[in-house]
Amino acid sequence: MTAKFIVQFTLRLLFFSGLLLGASGAMAELWDTSDSQLSSVQLHGFSTVGAAWLNQKNAVLVRDFSSRMGMGHYGNPADADSRLGLQADWQTTSRLSMTVQAVAAPRIEQNANNMIPWAFLKYDFDDNISVRAGRMGVYCFALSDQRNLGYVYPWVRPPVEFYAFMPIYSMTGADVSWHHDFSPDRSIEVRTFAARSDSSYYLPDPVVNTDSFSLNLSPMLGGTVIFNDHNASARLAYMTMKIGSTFPGLENILQQANTLGPYYPPLAGLGQNADIMGTSVAFYDASFSYDNGKLLVLSEMAATAFQSQFKPSMLNGYLTLGWHLTPDLLPFVNYSRVSPLRSTYQVATAAAPTGTANLPVAVQLKIIGGYYYGQSMASQFNTRYFNGFQENQETFSMGLRWDFRPRMDLKLQVDKTLIIGNGYELWQYPPTTSLDPRGVTGVTLTWDTVF
Repeated sequence: MTAKFIVQFTLRLLFFSGLLLGASGAMAELWDTSDSQLSSVQLHGFSTVGAAWLNQKNAVLVRDFSSRMGMGHYGNPADADSRLGLQADWQTTSRLSMTVQAVAAPRIEQNANNMIPWAFLKYDFDDNISVRAGRMGVYCFALSDQRNLGYVYPWVRPPVEFYAFMPIYSMTGADVSWHHDFSPDRSIEVRTFAARSDSSYYLPDPVVNTDSFSLNLSPMLGGTVIFNDHNASARLAYMTMKIGSTFPGLENILQQANTLGPYYPPLAGLGQNADIMGTSVAFYDASFSYDNGKLLVLSEMAATAFQSQFKPSMLNGYLTLGWHLTPDLLPFVNYSRVSPLRSTYQVATAAAPTGTANLPVAVQLKIIGGYYYGQSMASQFNTRYFNGFQENQETFSMGLRWDFRPRMDLKLQVDKTLIIGNGYELWQYPPTTSLDPRGVTGVTLTWDTVF
């Protein structure tokens, strides 16, 4: 993240904060609220300044698909993890509140839609039931509301194998939650939601001459159950989404493949298997955390089922173990893994045409030309798409977190990542050089603050 980037986004954050406070004042006059109500506006912020480095030249491991930036050998080491956030909470009445959050971070597209992950109203019917409406976090992950807030987790960044392919930081819709306390240390929360999302997605694919596209998900329907018991917390979540967009240029390529179907039959049904428009995605998640002041355990596992054959369904997860040497010093180790759940779809090989000797020369040339053009397109799809859009890798990490001042920490983390087979999707694709089969080593240092 360059100095110019930080200055620009700091000014934008101040601008949006001014809009929020101005709107608060206008609404206070409109509703004739008291000074005590207006003073209930609270401003909070958070930031991460990071520096990441890889030992592999000409390779970049993305933090997540909302940005092309990541950990690399060259370039700006602060591009992957540095970010700045500001949040305003306004308790308008005893039951109604409003929250707006703006975050500056490297992204594919810098606009208000991507910069403001939260902008919602919340109404508490009583101490147990509440409803939210507007833009909010996708409440299906252990880090649903904290992915940008580095201070709340031990790592320098959320595990890449789990969170990288999920660039969905927010959704627009409504949710309803029910909370019940069994005792002061034991509670349960149930939340359901209906929403939609439009996220800019990193697509490193020169074949369609672009590096991003807008991923439309509508509707998004799901629910979460969270059980808290003293030092432990367990979560189960389910979400189903329908894809309302497709990759740029893919529709034209599929039309070309369809016209080649008579000459290369395996291409005839390619659109049914490769297109993502109108297909569904199901997401299943389970997470567990435990921290008794000495031992820290963090674990999450998810399965993502894609209806389209374009991308294989996936299983991913992580396990973190840490030990509090002192209240301020936490060493930890982490293992994270992502792998396909099914074999990658491949366009089948077709036999060369025969029995054309008695046909006119022009027809023979058309048939033979169509066959070899179709063969080339099939190979391209298998190599670039079906083999290219998959994740299959694992990372072993060691790290140390030091809370050297109240609401500040320093973290150092060393990662060893091994790519398995063709599982390069989390890297800027295609790699300009072969990655070391012994693994790629990354070192990251971050400074997190909340204020």
